[in-house]
This record gives sequence, C-alpha cells and structure tokens, in this order.
Amino acid sequence: MAATDKTTEREYWQGLDSRGQTAIYLTDVRYDEQTRLYYISVIRPVLQDSTGRFMGAVTALVDLSPLFTQISRQQIARTGRVFLVRNDGTVIQAPGVTPSLKIKSEECATIRDALGTLRGREAGYIYATLPHGEPNLIGFADTGLRDAYPNLPWIVLASQEEREASGPVRSMAGFALLMMIFALLMLTLLGTYVFLHRHQRLEDIETPPEQKLPPVAA
Repeated sequence: MAATDKTTEREYWQGLDSRGQTAIYLTDVRYDEQTRLYYISVIRPVLQDSTGRFMGAVTALVDLSPLFTQISRQQIARTGRVFLVRNDGTVIQAPGVTPSLKIKSEECATIRDALGTLRGREAGYIYATLPHGEPNLIGFADTGLRDAYPNLPWIVLASQEEREASGPVRSMAGFALLMMIFALLMLTLLGTYVFLHRHQRLEDIETPPEQKLPPVAA
C-alpha cells in the first residue's frame, strides 16, 4: 500500500491545513488496487522544535481488513446482521458489501425518517418496517469519531426481523402465563379439597340424636 498511496495529493495538505498544523489528520476509507485492501491514512505534522515551524508530515497507513472481517463475521441468528455506515447512509462494510459499491442503507434511512436526525443521539433502537415489508428491530450507535476526525462519521447498525428478535421474549411470556394459569388451577383444586374435607369432618363429629326409650308396661 505504501507504494501506491499518493502523499502528494492535495487532500493531504488541505486536511492538515484545515485541522491546524499540530493536529493529526485521518483520511476517508481508501482502496489499494495492488493489495486489494481498504485502508485509511493517518497524517501527523512534523514541526521544528525551536521555532514550531512546519517541516513536513509523517504518514501511516492503517489496514482496515481486521475491522471489516470482524464486522462481516457478526451474524445474529438467521436474519440479524451488523454493518458499518457513514452518517449519510452509505454502507462502509456489511456482509457481502464493500465501500466501493456505495450502497445506501435502508435501515439508516428508516431511522432518519423515524427520528428526524441521528445528531445528538449516540445510541438507541427503534421498531420499523423496511421497504421490503418486514418489521425490523434496528439498533444504532455512533462511534464518536466524527467530532475529532470529520472523515470518519461512522455509525454501527444492527438489524434483525422483529419476529425473530422478540421470539424468545414471547416464548418466556407464554411460559409465564401458562405457569400462572397452572398455579391458579392448583390453588382452586386445593381450596375445593380443603372445603370438602372440612365439611366431611364436621359431619363426622356431629352428635347423633337421642333415642327415646319405649314406655315400661305396668
């Protein structure tokens, strides 16, 4: 990547100038044709110790393959998936999706329609129906990079069909309801048994009526 990365591009120097000569600058996601890897460039200005005058910049290239691989491996049950998007909805990484495809995330657009904007909301979730018609549970979390590094306005999204996501909860609720009904039934049977048994004991201890003696013949 170091051989193909062009440090003479205007973006490098404009980025340093806009961030100040003492600030570290990070580029957007780039793609290296030779290695077929995605990376970002980290640029740090070099200043003269005595005068503080700008002398040049040191560039480091960070391979994003480990990060992208980790995201691609995240599979939530059958319908769930995790992906990384920009704040404009462009998918950076998702299962089967790469930055070069520049695909817009349906989930991100749905969240914007529901909440108006993601600005000021670091994390949260909503239930929403996607364009394909299935209601989904969508969670989102801002990476918090955009303020320090404007080229990395990344948001992590997780999406799963609502039916599958809430399935375990519904199962537990059904089990709890069944146990409650069973407990009420057992309580009713116990009350009936106690009532009948107590009534039987009362009959057993009742004193029999006195028998009259026959009259004695004179």
